[in-house]
Amino acid sequence: MKPLQKNIILQAEKKDTISKSGIIIPDTVDKESPETAKVIEIGKDVKEIAVNDIVIFKKWSANEIEIDTEKYIVITEDDVMAIV
Repeated sequence: MKPLQKNIILQAEKKDTISKSGIIIPDTVDKESPETAKVIEIGKDVKEIAVNDIVIFKKWSANEIEIDTEKYIVITEDDVMAIV
């Protein structure tokens, strides 16, 4: 799978459902907050991000796809807020 132009393919990181202090975190807590994910592939026009980087991106701008039971996220380079 190879993204075009400034598109980036990400694999989402698993989020903990229980905090370090033992509090259960419901799914509804961070619906609008930014997400983190690992970069799997980048398009030819992506300049500042590399494969295997962990990035923080705007969750509402992501497109989720599923290939062979694996879930991936497709965003543009402009939607990346930071590299961790």
